[in-house]
Amino acid sequence: MPLKLSAALPKGDRNGLEAVFDDVLKHGNREQMIVASITCSQVVSSPRSDTVSATLRIEAIEAFPCGDPRWHDARELLERQREGRTGKVRLPLDE
Repeated sequence: MPLKLSAALPKGDRNGLEAVFDDVLKHGNREQMIVASITCSQVVSSPRSDTVSATLRIEAIEAFPCGDPRWHDARELLERQREGRTGKVRLPLDE
């Protein structure tokens, strides 16, 4: 199933990306960590090509700037979830 991500970000206190704003401007290539909750905003079915696609909407997003003590926790969460999904276990040398 092809997935798309809506470009719109949540408004108000549900958008925590400002936490990385200064760091992104100073160090654009530095990896930042985010955690987001999503919902499905649209499902499109094409009977001709027998495909279904979905568009996801970000409902809430929080950022962990590089240097934040929780950055490594967010990174570890990402890695462990990837390992569970793919079955590829990260070796200590990969860190």
